[in-house]
Amino acid sequence: MKKHLLLILALLAFVLPARAATDLLFNFTQNSTDSDYGTNFDTSVNSITISSNADVYIKSVGIYIEAEDTPTPEKCATPVFSPASGTFGAGKEITVTCSTPGATITVVGGLDNNESFTLTSGQTFKLPNKENTYNYAASATATGYTESETADASYIVDWPACA
Repeated sequence: MKKHLLLILALLAFVLPARAATDLLFNFTQNSTDSDYGTNFDTSVNSITISSNADVYIKSVGIYIEAEDTPTPEKCATPVFSPASGTFGAGKEITVTCSTPGATITVVGGLDNNESFTLTSGQTFKLPNKENTYNYAASATATGYTESETADASYIVDWPACA
């Protein structure tokens, strides 16, 4: 939605006769607040100088400001672990995807939450070669989007019984 603000700085109806290098100087400052959005439009202008060797016809001087509302960025899609949580053999590849174009996925976790790595959608990581439970959390970011919700997954590595 566009918000419009019209400032009429001077209403003039006169003719400035031609003289050698005639200068007409307007000095003005006006600040305005948009009550709908609480936005302060600083419309300060120190001066306008009109120089002319011919007749200058001035009817009005005004400034028209058009400002775009800043839209709230869309949230990045929540990453998805595949396979989802479960029991697997050591070295099992886990794929992490995000449906937001160009998303970067940050994965943290591991045995003691001491791992952190970055993936793009569709990339994989391998479960460690040690029997234990490993918890991971993933969030995604992309240009023009806010950070996604966090996805969680828990994997039990069962050496080597599960595949």
